[in-house]
Amino acid sequence: MISSSYIVNRIRVLLIEYRFFDKIKSFSQQMALAVARGTHASSLLMAALFLLTLTACGPSYIFEETKPIAEDGWSYNDTLNFNFEIVDTSTIYDLHLILDHKDDFASQNTYVRLKLRFPDGKRTDEQLSLQMADAFGVWLGDCRGENCSLDIPIQTGAYFSQSGNYQLTVEQFSRAELLYGITALTFALEERIP
Repeated sequence: MISSSYIVNRIRVLLIEYRFFDKIKSFSQQMALAVARGTHASSLLMAALFLLTLTACGPSYIFEETKPIAEDGWSYNDTLNFNFEIVDTSTIYDLHLILDHKDDFASQNTYVRLKLRFPDGKRTDEQLSLQMADAFGVWLGDCRGENCSLDIPIQTGAYFSQSGNYQLTVEQFSRAELLYGITALTFALEERIP
């Protein structure tokens, strides 16, 4: 059984990681008090409220889709397609690629080609370097065990001039025909709240 002090300490670590400590410090103290008193029902209620608070403070993705990548490598032919709809052309968006990879990935970066198809059929094509490690080889993002996850903003403050259905295609564009160590790629579209 997990001790109440472990739970309280883990919550404090999470609060520091997510930089919410100042906003919900009193909530954490109330939960610690409930755990210390041994009131099981109130502890569960407080824990549930805490989790709700954490999820409510996260990014407001209006679209998020993950594509797993085969263990035998990501080839040039393995294109990843993400279909999403834009309704409001006055909204500002941030576009993210969330890259999941093994900690023994061979490079500090990798290249992808992004192709965006607009509702009217027009297309854009762009090559992008995804920086995965710093100059000293330390992985960026969140690494746990052998797996790392990195949220890369690929465009911030974007407007879409057309409402309708869009398709983002992501292609592996490195020097190697097969790219090993990338396990999944997520495209997320975040609506900026003014």
